[in-house]
Amino acid sequence: MSRDERSHWNLKYAGAHDRAEAGPNRPENDRPARVLEWAPPPSRLGAWALDVGCGRLRNARHLAQLGYRVLAIDASVQAFWTAERNEAQISCLIADLDHWRPAISRFELICDVHYLNRDLVAHLVQALVPNGSLLLEMRVHGGNSCGHEPQPRPFRLAPGEVPQLFSGLRVSQGVEELDDGSGIARYHLQSG
Repeated sequence: MSRDERSHWNLKYAGAHDRAEAGPNRPENDRPARVLEWAPPPSRLGAWALDVGCGRLRNARHLAQLGYRVLAIDASVQAFWTAERNEAQISCLIADLDHWRPAISRFELICDVHYLNRDLVAHLVQALVPNGSLLLEMRVHGGNSCGHEPQPRPFRLAPGEVPQLFSGLRVSQGVEELDDGSGIARYHLQSG
């Protein structure tokens, strides 16, 4: 991650960047992502979950309430400073997700909401324990009303890309809500 990208996210979480912006990372939106409705409870006491690109910990808190011990990782120092961190089950890690790699077979559940790094995908799949779950919620780029093929966007999925991108996992549940130009994909994927 470049310094400019890190600075952008630190400013965003500090609230100094585009205060009028609405979206999942605004401080007033503490609800967990919708895909977490599909989160299974931990199979055992002390099971670990990973929250990739966790921001202000809204999803990590939900996973901790379900009974997981959570490793929450983000590149933004500011995200953690502005988050409430009073849950003992949540460990926070500041790391550049372009270079950080999770431990193999460590996590029973991985939550990845609005952070797409195709180079990290194989490592996330390897980080799941057998019968582990990966909950994914991402923006999807689609067609547009003019009939032109859209330009690929590196931080958005193509429609139907998830099953191929995560080919080492099976789809337990999945939905893609598309409109003219973009949409949201939500998936619950499981390891074998």
